[in-house]
Amino acid sequence: MKTYLKGWVLIVLVFLFSFNAVANPFDNTNLSSGDAAYGSQPYRFEKNEWLLVDIKTTPEIMRALVPAPLKPNPENLIMLYIGRFNIVEPEISYLEAGLIIPASIYEEKTKNEKWGGYLPILYLDEVAPIIGGREIYGFPKQGAEIEFTRNDNLVHAIVKKDGEIIIDINFEIKKKAELTNTESSLVSFLFKRIPSVNLKNVYEVRQITSVESANYMIDEQFLGNASLKFGSTLSDPLDQIPVLEVVNGRFEINNFTMMEGEVLHDYLQK
Repeated sequence: MKTYLKGWVLIVLVFLFSFNAVANPFDNTNLSSGDAAYGSQPYRFEKNEWLLVDIKTTPEIMRALVPAPLKPNPENLIMLYIGRFNIVEPEISYLEAGLIIPASIYEEKTKNEKWGGYLPILYLDEVAPIIGGREIYGFPKQGAEIEFTRNDNLVHAIVKKDGEIIIDINFEIKKKAELTNTESSLVSFLFKRIPSVNLKNVYEVRQITSVESANYMIDEQFLGNASLKFGSTLSDPLDQIPVLEVVNGRFEINNFTMMEGEVLHDYLQK
């Protein structure tokens, strides 16, 4: 009798295992009823081509763009970047532009100021990295038309929103920079916001998050002269940022690994 019962128990267990083991054909796709299809972290980027321009603006603009408890840099510097990003897996190549404001935040666990770059806005020409970046990390990514070309020593890049040019950069390469070939890391600060479904201006998520771009290595870098012009739309009033000085410009080819992020400050935590 015991042997008989054990046999039935075994049959039931095999049946349950087989039933649960049937793969859902929609797993890891946009139709998934379980986990969303974001791919696996960390994300490796290789042979990215970036044009970077540092500008100086006013303290009033810095305070208007950077949310507390982040503190903007006292030099009133903003770095504008635009270029091609290449994710290794899943294989995606896209154009991206954005603003980076050097800033710091007091970190309770270390009792020190943590420095990084706050990103108030990013523009991309592909949908997939917009969705993943916004939903996972809180990157404020928006869709846009982007052109990025390099002909010999000239690099030209523009960003269009609603048919209007809101960023226009020209860069002339003058010389190749000498590199130390050492790896470093970049820290990004983000204002992650997800409103409540009741649409009463109440947030379900409202955080300052950070993400590290580790193993940052520059393969080649070129220095030169940059000119920059901002334009505007109703939703993207970039020309309200006064450019007091174009400090410097550079074009580089780099690699890095985007790691998992962390929450630095939660506005909704009681």
